[in-house]
Amino acid sequence: MTNIFHFNTLTAKIATKMMAVTVVETRAISNPIDAKR
Repeated sequence: MTNIFHFNTLTAKIATKMMAVTVVETRAISNPIDAKR
């Protein structure tokens, strides 16, 4: 049970990190001037 919970937490952290990266990349594409700052 602890392993399943730990795995779910890890998956959630990875998913959140991937989402954050995607948002940053999308922002960089839509506004390259802002990304350089």
